[in-house]
Amino acid sequence: MAGLAVVARLHKVPEAISPQLNSGGGLVWSGDGAVGVRVPPGGVSEPTRVRFRKPATDPPESPMSALFDVLVPAVDIVPTHPIATADVVFKLDPAVVPSVATGPDGKPQRNVAGAGVQVFNETLGTWVTIPSSVQNGTELVAHAPHFSIFRAIWTKVGELVVDAGRAVKVVIDTTVKAVDVLWRTGLSLITTFLNGLAGRIDESKYRCDPVNDEYSVRVTDDTRQGQLRACVVKQDNGVDKLLIRNGLAVPMRFSASGVAGVTPNLVTGDLDLVSVARNLIGLMTNDVAASGLDVAGFDVVGAPPRQFTVKGELSWESAVVDLTMALITVLLPAGKAVTVEYRAVLIKVQERLALEVGKGAVRLSYQRIVETVELVARVEMKASPTVVNRAMAVVQAVDCALNIGRKLIVHDWHDLPGQFVDAARTCLIDAVVTKYKVGEGGDIVELLKNIAQEGKQLPAIGQLAAIGVLNYFTGTNVARVAFDVSKADPLLPSSQRLVQMGACKAACRITGQVDFDHPTWGPSRLLTTTSLNEIDREANIVVLDATGRMRWHHWGGDWFELAPAQPARDKTGHIFLNYNPGRYNGVIVLRPSPQGFDNFESLPPENDYQSRFYSASLQDENGDGTYEIDSAINDCDPNCAEGTINHKIYRWNGRTYATV
Repeated sequence: MAGLAVVARLHKVPEAISPQLNSGGGLVWSGDGAVGVRVPPGGVSEPTRVRFRKPATDPPESPMSALFDVLVPAVDIVPTHPIATADVVFKLDPAVVPSVATGPDGKPQRNVAGAGVQVFNETLGTWVTIPSSVQNGTELVAHAPHFSIFRAIWTKVGELVVDAGRAVKVVIDTTVKAVDVLWRTGLSLITTFLNGLAGRIDESKYRCDPVNDEYSVRVTDDTRQGQLRACVVKQDNGVDKLLIRNGLAVPMRFSASGVAGVTPNLVTGDLDLVSVARNLIGLMTNDVAASGLDVAGFDVVGAPPRQFTVKGELSWESAVVDLTMALITVLLPAGKAVTVEYRAVLIKVQERLALEVGKGAVRLSYQRIVETVELVARVEMKASPTVVNRAMAVVQAVDCALNIGRKLIVHDWHDLPGQFVDAARTCLIDAVVTKYKVGEGGDIVELLKNIAQEGKQLPAIGQLAAIGVLNYFTGTNVARVAFDVSKADPLLPSSQRLVQMGACKAACRITGQVDFDHPTWGPSRLLTTTSLNEIDREANIVVLDATGRMRWHHWGGDWFELAPAQPARDKTGHIFLNYNPGRYNGVIVLRPSPQGFDNFESLPPENDYQSRFYSASLQDENGDGTYEIDSAINDCDPNCAEGTINHKIYRWNGRTYATV
């Protein structure tokens, strides 16, 4: 494998920005010519350049990496403007990767057929192989529905062992394509339906504009991906809306159960057939579902509590409904006009039922939804029997999938495709084939294979697999998130006022406050803020006296989160803050002093995140009302993925924080 080492050494992909792409399209390359992006005519709507750069950190390897060698190392591809469609192109060295299947000795040899392209899936934290082809024997080409981190790999040959929770033998010969390796190891559905998994959310869906800066939202995200966010925006109808961003490639279910004045907004996100079906679940459960890489919303009406919580979790119900709706769309041999008409029926049904929910019907029965479909479709819209039947089929499939999703608990992700097939067969055959006699059910297992082979895209199948993989790697059945929403005290300064006084550089939100007595300034209020700009983030700490005058300020860094601990002070009188730049939690300790604050080396320098207590958490292990700081440091031996976490407990000794 000496040749591979040479290829990897030559192709280190130095950071470079390409020449300009215009409406005519074109092919642009990285600085060393190892990686390129090919854009067809019309692929860009404005002059665009492409930046090729080494990822800030080396992405971790998945167990599947044991089946591949790396030809061209990871490169992060970032266009300056959206590109509608494009291919990623890797240069191959024929001296290293032979183009012919037979060697000089007449025997099969490892060749270009085993070369492939992988994309790093940020949600799963793993590399996923995507379909690719070889052109001219020297170019490896893959369609890039979304830009991310890519690399070129080469399938190993022989009887190999991959660690998937248990040793799995995979036999690979010289004819196996890289993308087919995953079919042989049970992860084929993830690679087949890549668009939803490898993508990044369309940020235009999550627009906190105009934001109601009277509200702050604190996110507690057990998925630890930094992809779940929320803000409160003002709507044209005068009603505030909690807008939730699900940047994960898996569906989530959100609930504000028991919170008066906080009701599901069922017209947030894409109003396609899958979204309509998902919203019907919300009508039956009083929840809101968001597909992977999508948004969800709750209206905040009347006089809701000043503080309330919306909770979310990975949703089997939404996953199965997404899958079932996608397959219904494939199975029904409908003309375009019929499809548009029955979707219009369902959207009108959804709007009608949403009004009922708003008038106090907390959740609606399946029967009530069926009655409304009959009324809207047959009486009001005078739809054809075909349209009525298809609308009914969707509603029945939703109810079936909802019941299956509630019972679907994965203990072994290897059986995930089988569980999905059983669920889809039950819903589809009952809802579509048996009851309404439209189309032939066929063998759904074969249908899935055919869809995959033809390149059809049902991202939700990959999302369901993603839930199983997340469950497997985290050891839990669900990952949860909580959005703690607080309406600001009227005496707190607005975002505009914070900018005017120099506490924030641009529009910001207040994420928490701590009232305390300062030895020099008297009654004071400490505020933590984060910016509203998701690209140029900043986090700040500011202290105001009783007159509103700014007495102390600290510029933080490019942090996702900054907020007071709960509770923010302990018996020592110190103030404790948590911050997160995107990977680990950090702890800041501030002790009011005549000069301002003592921080015990816990306050990161401006525009940085490293400090004495980065990668740490607070605890009160002995219940004495005084915090201990648990510092968790990875020794990264032999590497950070396999390293040992070493804990040190720091306690207040009356002078400083020290280990016992």
